Amino acid sequence: DGIFADVVLTINYAYRDFFVRSLRVSSKKMVVLHKGADEKIFFPRPKSVSNGGKFIVGWWGSFIPLHGVPVIIEAANLLKGRSDIEFHIVGSGQMKDSIEKLVSGYNLPNAKMISFMPQRMLVDKVASFDVVLGIFNPAPKSLRCVTNKVYEAMAMGKCIITEDSPANREIFTHKVNAYLVEPGNPRSLADAIKELVLNETLRKQIAENTGSLFRERFVSTKIEDEFVAILKAHKLAL
Repeated sequence: DGIFADVVLTINYAYRDFFVRSLRVSSKKMVVLHKGADEKIFFPRPKSVSNGGKFIVGWWGSFIPLHGVPVIIEAANLLKGRSDIEFHIVGSGQMKDSIEKLVSGYNLPNAKMISFMPQRMLVDKVASFDVVLGIFNPAPKSLRCVTNKVYEAMAMGKCIITEDSPANREIFTHKVNAYLVEPGNPRSLADAIKELVLNETLRKQIAENTGSLFRERFVSTKIEDEFVAILKAHKLAL
C-alpha cells in the first residue's frame, strides 16, 4: 500500500491529486509516469480500404460506463440526417446490449456496431477513421482518465475528439493537438464532428500535432528513461 511504498507511480496528475486527497498518501511519494502505446503496433499507416466518400468517425474499446459510449450514440442520432457521416463502434463488453438497443431504438443507419477484432485487424480499421473518439462520461473517474485508445490514436497520428477534462488538459490543447468537448454533452460532440468535417485544414493540423506530441513525449524509450530517472531519484536503482 502507498503508506509503506518508497514511491507510488500514477498515470497522471489528476489521479495523483485524487490519491493524495482521498488516501492521504504523501505527495512526495506520488510520481507521475504517463502511459503510452506500443509504437511497433500503433503507427501511422495509409488507409487500406476506401470509405466510399463517407466521413468515418471511429471508436473502439470495451463497453464500460467510464467510456460514455451512450454520448456517442446520442451524437450519432443528432447527425443521422447527414448521409456523409458514419460512426463505426468497435468492441464488446458490459454495456454492449444496451448500446445496441439504443442504436436500434433510434434507428440509426449511420452507426455501425462492429464486433471485437484482434490488434492486427484493428490497426487497419483505425487507419480508415477520419476522426477517432476518446471518452465522454462526465463522472469523476472518467475525468481523471486518458484511455489507452487515445494514446493509440496519438501513436497513429489520428485526429482525436475527447472530453475536456483535467486529465486530458495535462496533455492536450484544444484545437491544437485534440478537439476537446464538454463531458456528457452529445450536442458538443456532434458540433465538433461537423466542424472537423468542414475544416479539413484543422483536422489535418490536429492529426499532425497529435502524432508529433506522441513522438516527443510518449514513445517507449521516453517512458523508459523517465521510469529509470524516477527509480534513481528515489535511490531504487544505480
